[in-house]
Amino acid sequence: MRAYVRALEGDEQIQIGDSCFVFLLPERDLSSSVVRAEDGHDFQSTIRIPRVDVLELQPENLARFLPPSNRYEQDLRALIQVATHLQGTRGTNNVQQLVLLQLLDRVPADQGAIVLTDESGRELSIVSRNGRNTEERPFVLSRTLVRRVSSNHEAIVTNNVRNSETLGSIESLSASPALSVLVAPLLVDGQAIGVIYLQNCRAGGSFDEHHLRFATTIAGLAAAAIENACRLEALEEQKRILEQELRLKHDMVGHHPAMVEVYRGISKVCRSDVTVMIGGESGTGKELAARAIIENSARAGKPVIAISCAVINENLLESELFGHERGAFTGAVVQKKGKFELAHGGTLFLDEVGELSPVLQAKLLRFLETRGFERLGGTHTIKVDVRLITATHRNLLEEVQQGRFREDLYYRLNVVTLTMPPLRERAEDIPLLAERFMREFSSQCNRRIRCISPDALSWLVNYRWPGNVRELRNAVERAVVMGLTDEILPEDLPDSMLAGPPPAGTPGSARSYHEAVREARRQIVLQAVEKANGNFIKAAESLAIHPNNLHRLVRDLNLRELLPKTE
Repeated sequence: MRAYVRALEGDEQIQIGDSCFVFLLPERDLSSSVVRAEDGHDFQSTIRIPRVDVLELQPENLARFLPPSNRYEQDLRALIQVATHLQGTRGTNNVQQLVLLQLLDRVPADQGAIVLTDESGRELSIVSRNGRNTEERPFVLSRTLVRRVSSNHEAIVTNNVRNSETLGSIESLSASPALSVLVAPLLVDGQAIGVIYLQNCRAGGSFDEHHLRFATTIAGLAAAAIENACRLEALEEQKRILEQELRLKHDMVGHHPAMVEVYRGISKVCRSDVTVMIGGESGTGKELAARAIIENSARAGKPVIAISCAVINENLLESELFGHERGAFTGAVVQKKGKFELAHGGTLFLDEVGELSPVLQAKLLRFLETRGFERLGGTHTIKVDVRLITATHRNLLEEVQQGRFREDLYYRLNVVTLTMPPLRERAEDIPLLAERFMREFSSQCNRRIRCISPDALSWLVNYRWPGNVRELRNAVERAVVMGLTDEILPEDLPDSMLAGPPPAGTPGSARSYHEAVREARRQIVLQAVEKANGNFIKAAESLAIHPNNLHRLVRDLNLRELLPKTE
C-alpha cells in the first residue's frame, strides 16, 4: 500500500474510530513588555490587538480566544447575557445603551460611548453613558483616535494617554480629561461601522489586556446587532412612507419618477401645517397638488378658500383677501369678511402668487409674521389660524433678483417647495392621462369610445405639449366631441398637434397624407404672410384666425426662417 504524507495545518481533525484528534498550532504571544502593577494586573502603557486577531475575536471564536483566568466564567456569563438581551432588543439606541451598560459593569471605565461612522470614518451618531457612581459630565472623545481605529480595524488600550509613544501625538487625546482609553472597532463583514470607546478620567482606573479582549468580543456581538437594528429602522421608515403614499388621496395620474417624488413630498407635508409653495409650468396640475395636500392633512373637512391672484384687479384683490369695513371706500356699503378670515381654521390657496403687487406683498408678509391683519378701513387686528399654500408658474427667485418680488416674502413662502414636472418630461404618463380623459368625456357626451387608436396615441406621445396636462385634456375632449367612430383617430385631434412632422413608425400611407397636409398648411401660411408684407395682424385677419394662433402655426411648422421680417 502506498503511503500518503502531508503536513497538518492548524485546526485539522483526524477521525480514528470513535476518537477525533485535533491538531492545534501554538497560539501567538500577543503581549510584550508587560509590567506588573501594584494591584496585581499585568498591563503595559499601550496594548494593541492587531487586525487579524480582532477578526478572530468575533463571537464564533469566543471560546478559543478568551484567556483562561479567574474572570473567565464571569465574562462568559456576561457575554451570554448580552447575546440573550440583544435578541429581544429593538431600536438602534436601545441596543447601544444595553451594550454600554454591560461593558461598564465589567470594565473599570467611568464613561463609555458607541460612535457609529460611515465608510469614510465620518461620525454619524454618538451614544454615551456614564458608569455607576460616576458624576454626570460631557463625554469628550478623540475623533482622530476614532478614525484611526475604524480605518485600521485595530483595538487599542492605553493607561498613559499623555505620555504614550504611539498616542501622545494626538492633540485631541492629549487635551481630553481621559487618563486611560480603550477603543475597539465594530466590524460587520470586515467593514467598520464604528467603535466602542471607553475611558477613565480618574487616577487609579486602568485597563488591562483582559479588558481589551472582553470589549473587543462584546464589539463583535454588538456590531451585527446594531447593523441589523439600523436596517430594520430604515425598512420600517420606508414601510411607513410607502403606506402613507398608498393611503394618499389625490386626482393626479402618473407613475413617472418625477410624479412619484411629488406624491412623496405631498405625503410628508401633510403631517404638519408648514407653508408650501407649488411651482411648475401652467397646466401641470398645481391646483390638484394643493388639493391633495389639503385633503390628506389634519385640516381636511375644514374651510378651504382658493383665489387666483392673476384674475382679480389689484384694487379689488386687497379687499378680497383682507375684507373691508363699511364706508372704507366708495361702494363699501356693508362690512365684508376677506378670504383670510373666511379660511379661519382651514387652508387658503393663493394661485399665481407671483402676480401680487408690491403693496399686497408687504401685507402678506406682515400676515405671515404676525398671523394677524386689519380689514380695509379698520383699526382692529384680527388673528386667524390659516394654513397657506401658494402656487406660481414664475421663477420667483429670478423675480427677486429682478426686484419684482420681495426677497423676505419669497423665503417666508418657500419653506417647502414642490415642483410639478412638465408633461413633455414624463411622456410615459401620456397614455394613462389620455385614457382617463377619454373615459371622462365619453361619459359626459354620452358616446361610447372604445379606445385611442395606436396612430393617434403616437401623435399624442410625440407632441411637446406646451400647455401640459390642461392642453392634453382639451385635445382629448375635442377628439371625443368631433370623432365619428368608436375610437379616437389622428384626424380627430387638434390641427396644432398635426402641424408637426409625423411620429416615427407612422404607416407609409398615413405618413404621406399627414406630410401632404403639413406642406399645404405651410404654403397657406407663407402666402398669407407674404401678401401682408410680413404683418402678422393683417395675415391673421386674411386667414380668419387670431394672431396668437398664427404665431403658433409659424412655430409648429418651422417657418420662422422663411418669413419676411415683420413691419
